Amino acid sequence: MSNLSLRLSECMLEHNLDAKKLAILLNVHKASIYRFLNNKRTPNYGCFIKMLYLFDCSADYLLGIQEIPTNEPLHSILPFNERLRDILKKRKITQIQLIEGLPLSSSILYKWLKGTCEPSLDNLIRLSEYLECSVDFLIGRVR
Repeated sequence: MSNLSLRLSECMLEHNLDAKKLAILLNVHKASIYRFLNNKRTPNYGCFIKMLYLFDCSADYLLGIQEIPTNEPLHSILPFNERLRDILKKRKITQIQLIEGLPLSSSILYKWLKGTCEPSLDNLIRLSEYLECSVDFLIGRVR
């Protein structure tokens, strides 16, 4: 996730935010921001989504997957469980295929599909790679 820390640093500079200001805006402790910037920790899904709205950028750009910000219109993020169900249905991928293809535990997939938890950023990237789509498409930001 070193790309995320670099891109986060750039976005903070562009928006004239220091760690304290960003922590207040994201409702996290200032130490968490330093951990994100130093690659000691990655933000959880909810914090990452807040960053996307705050910096008005795509997920793939903030994660460093995409070098240039997208020109596509960015939509509101959809509930992850609904979006994942829809993508799997449209692509005719079964839960078993997804579990075996990633690999992934059935319990974590069950939690994602029930909406009781969201994936870590690492799992979000792995999932987008497996489904051959952008992270933005996966979370509904690009449709």
